[in-house]
Order: sequence, then structure tokens, then C-alpha cells
Amino acid sequence: MTVDEILQEIVKICRQYDAREVFWFGSRAKFSITFDLSWKVMKDILIQYYAITEFIADSPREVLKEVLKAELIDGDVWMEMLQC
Repeated sequence: MTVDEILQEIVKICRQYDAREVFWFGSRAKFSITFDLSWKVMKDILIQYYAITEFIADSPREVLKEVLKAELIDGDVWMEMLQC
């Protein structure tokens, strides 16, 4: 997937979840909304583009583990965010 395709998917999914604002970088007050939307977008990408469904669909931890395995993201920063 190209960056443009990923951004188009993010926009599509934001509309699907009726997101009014998306902050990739911002205040801590906006963090939980951003994180929640982010892992849901990653879940949808895993399912739609990689046909990966062997995880607990409503578990951010499981989704992030699968995203790391698929090498869509790198580093442990996302897992650290679960502890916030």
C-alpha cells in the first residue's frame, strides 16, 4: 500500500466511525480518541488488505501485536501507549 492509499483508508474509516476530529499529534486530552481510532484503523487494514483475522477483534493489544508481526508499524511505542 502506498501512503496515499493508507490516508484514503483512514479518511474512509473516520467517516465510517463518524470521527469529527483526528489528531495524530496533539494534547494528551485528545490521546484516547486518537489511539482508539488508530487501532481500529489498523484492525480494518489487517482484515481488508492482509486477510488477517486470527486476533481478538475488540482488543487493541491483540490488534497491535498482529500489526507489529505484519510489519505495518515498528517499535514498541504503540504497546507502551496501552499503559497510559
